[in-house]
Amino acid sequence: MPYFLRRLLLLSFLSLFLSPALLAQTGAIRGKVLDGTRLSLPGASVRLPALGRGAVSDEDGGYLLADVPVGTHQLLVSYLGYQEFSTTVTVTDRATTTLPIELSAGLNQMGEVQVLGARLQGQAKALNEQRTNANITNVVAADQIGRFPDANVGDALKRVPGITVLNDQGEARFGLIRGTEPRFNSVTVNGERLPSAESGTRSVQLDLIPSDMVQAIEVSKTLTPDMDADAIGGTANLVTRAAPNGLRVSGTAGAGYNFLSQKVPYLGSLVVGNRFLDGKLGIIASGSYFNHRFGSDNVEAAWDRTEGGRDYLTQQEIRKYDVQRIRRSGSVSVDYRVSPNSTITLRSLYNVRDDFENRYRATYSGLKAPGSNGLTTGRYEIETKGGNGKHNARLERQKTFSNTLSGEHLIASRARLTWAGTYAYASEDRPQESYISFRTGNISLRPNTVDEEHPSVEPAAPINYATIPFRRYQLRNDNTHERDLNGRIDLLLPLQTEGPFMNSLKVGGRYRDKHKEVARSRGELVTDEDVTWGAIPTADYSDNNFLANGGGTRYRVGPAPQNSALPTFQQQFNATYEDDTYDNLSASFRADERISGGYAMLNQQLGNRFSAIAGLRVEHTYIRYQATIPADATGEGPTTEATGINSYTNFLPALHLKYNLTDNTILRAAYTNSLARPDYAALAPTRTIDASENELTEGNPNLKATTSTNFDLMAEHYFTSVGLISGGVFYKDIENFVFTTTELNYTDPVTGNTFLRYSRPLNGNSATLRGAEIAVQRQLDFLPGVLRGLGIYANYTYTSSRANGLAERTSLPGTAKHNWNTSLSYESKRLTLRVSVNRHSGFIDPEESTLTLSDGSTTFRHLDHQLQLDANAGYAFTPKLRFFVEANNLTNQPLRYYQGSRSRTLQSEYYNARFNAGLKFDL
Repeated sequence: MPYFLRRLLLLSFLSLFLSPALLAQTGAIRGKVLDGTRLSLPGASVRLPALGRGAVSDEDGGYLLADVPVGTHQLLVSYLGYQEFSTTVTVTDRATTTLPIELSAGLNQMGEVQVLGARLQGQAKALNEQRTNANITNVVAADQIGRFPDANVGDALKRVPGITVLNDQGEARFGLIRGTEPRFNSVTVNGERLPSAESGTRSVQLDLIPSDMVQAIEVSKTLTPDMDADAIGGTANLVTRAAPNGLRVSGTAGAGYNFLSQKVPYLGSLVVGNRFLDGKLGIIASGSYFNHRFGSDNVEAAWDRTEGGRDYLTQQEIRKYDVQRIRRSGSVSVDYRVSPNSTITLRSLYNVRDDFENRYRATYSGLKAPGSNGLTTGRYEIETKGGNGKHNARLERQKTFSNTLSGEHLIASRARLTWAGTYAYASEDRPQESYISFRTGNISLRPNTVDEEHPSVEPAAPINYATIPFRRYQLRNDNTHERDLNGRIDLLLPLQTEGPFMNSLKVGGRYRDKHKEVARSRGELVTDEDVTWGAIPTADYSDNNFLANGGGTRYRVGPAPQNSALPTFQQQFNATYEDDTYDNLSASFRADERISGGYAMLNQQLGNRFSAIAGLRVEHTYIRYQATIPADATGEGPTTEATGINSYTNFLPALHLKYNLTDNTILRAAYTNSLARPDYAALAPTRTIDASENELTEGNPNLKATTSTNFDLMAEHYFTSVGLISGGVFYKDIENFVFTTTELNYTDPVTGNTFLRYSRPLNGNSATLRGAEIAVQRQLDFLPGVLRGLGIYANYTYTSSRANGLAERTSLPGTAKHNWNTSLSYESKRLTLRVSVNRHSGFIDPEESTLTLSDGSTTFRHLDHQLQLDANAGYAFTPKLRFFVEANNLTNQPLRYYQGSRSRTLQSEYYNARFNAGLKFDL
């Protein structure tokens, strides 16, 4: 722990125990705010109006009022969509009074109490928490998530204002908050950061976590000093379920249909929880299972430019994927109230996703610019990807595990001490990933680029597959794991506890120890026997309904080896394994990071309606990366152990202002500072030579963290009938963003060789990002008759960025200029209907943005705009049993990338529509 932090905590404890206020007679009030079904209500406003004091209930509905003068006080509780609650409570000296509160759902309209529908109760929880938070946030409650047809938390996040997502196989994988790339954002579970399961990135795979495993999703777009600073765009916090206040059993069972694979997916979940020992012990366990057979139809292309400025096609791939995705998740939460002033909680979340994948690919490569006759020469290759496991398919297994032990303690009825220790782990395993390919070269090809959006290549003469020579059998075994061990401690000390200028001081610190290791093992199965086309079982994988064709026949995968040929190859041809030493060493590395941070922040009330949070966070980062560097591309020469060490300290001041024009109209402003550490692959001192392309790529351990100074303004109005209208603007001044530079005809000082391309990451100068967002949620209950059941959920975000100092780049990767969501719903006593549209404009691909052409010019890989249409419906047979049906991707929106001009396709991948139906119960 840093020296300044130790001194700060010591002074805080001394001020606590030496304060004259402790000589006064005070006590505390604590309890839970519940609804009529005994479910917790987060974000409730709990007030002692005579003292001008108040508190907000946490995600478990718990509240705490500390340092309350002895005596009898009136207590008021308010919550959007619920009737106000009032009672009296008596406080005794140095004692904690426990007061549970139960609110009645309903709205006072025209002298009548209107009971809330089930959907509005979930929306009320989210909006109350959002309204009472100190910073700018968006909150989505679990039952609100369940009203959209979203399978994982990434798909749920894309409904939040200002968030776009990067998809993989038709599901959201990474989130981009307010136009920033995934590295600029963080994903936490119960406030503790999750590690990444992928090799080179810090970004968390959102498709690992089912949406039905969380109690709420909280997106913080501005950071208070007590939050980790590594989130320039924002933080998505996944709140897992806390133990209920009585017996709770709920679950889901369903199945569906995928229109591409023509297979049936299965899904199910179960939640069981209760309290024991007179309410002191709470336990809840939940599990989720998802089994989906699906696929995708994919076309990819590569483009280059002649010295005369003529663009031409250099490669085209036609791919057909067959995938089975099995997602399993489980969570447990145990809390024990040691005394009225102390609670210990253990929370665990485990997720595993297995992707079994076969890919059949036809590739035309090595194309030159065509001549006047429209012909050129090139290679033709056919390849099958699979493995030795289930379905003879490649297995990609990703896991995350987060385990947190935490405590909350009230000291002398006045100060609140919280602590937590977390062990988190993530991994990715790809065992026995296999590729078998046949290739022929120097054949005559006819590229067709008249329609650059649908370019194609076809042989000038029919191909005799029986004469295509065997190329190779590749075998890969890759492993990535990341471990995060960290602890934190926080102390909240009330200073002035009465009157219009109440304040409190909060101090704390965190220490994080991270370790990441990437191990690659790749090679080939070689044989002296004659491997011919006829010796391998093959099949024609062309599909007359191939979605990229749009009803035509221009794209055909053609014959390819069957996946059953992969596990039998070694024995059939008496093959031996030869390791690719260079390839394995050049991509493997080890990383250690130690991050220590501390903060102090003052929460100051400035009258009855105005409040401010001012503070400073300091984070020190130490990084040590190691890699083994071979002397040359053969991998047979001597190796060198390369080590990169770097350390730096960031000082991050913050100021948050909040003004309540009325109880339900709030103005917010924030000045904050945040950072984003470079990705692991960029920092690791690796050195990779691609001999076939004559390219050299290196990492850069000296990269600096990207920092940002942020300014935010937001206005929010909350409707008592459960709704919201909000609007705001934001601005980010970014320094040291990371980009990849490519140098042509580079002479390498290590080997003396001249490489066609040399690439490595560098820090850029500066960048700016600005934007605006508006959001509306409202039940249209002011309409007459049956129209009162209509509701609207809509938001729009505009973002614009500019990178300075790089003539070829005008915007940052991940910045979508326009992003909007619209959802129209209808709810009656039993029936709910919803149609949802999610759309974003195109942006530079944050995963692989720069493309350098042969003439030295640079172009970019863009993700094209996307529009997805979803629909779902539900019917409640009873208040505890509901039927649901949901449909995704009704417009068959492809995942499309383009180069330079929007018409020039790099990739188009189609998934078709899918739907699920089933039952939800809540006992």
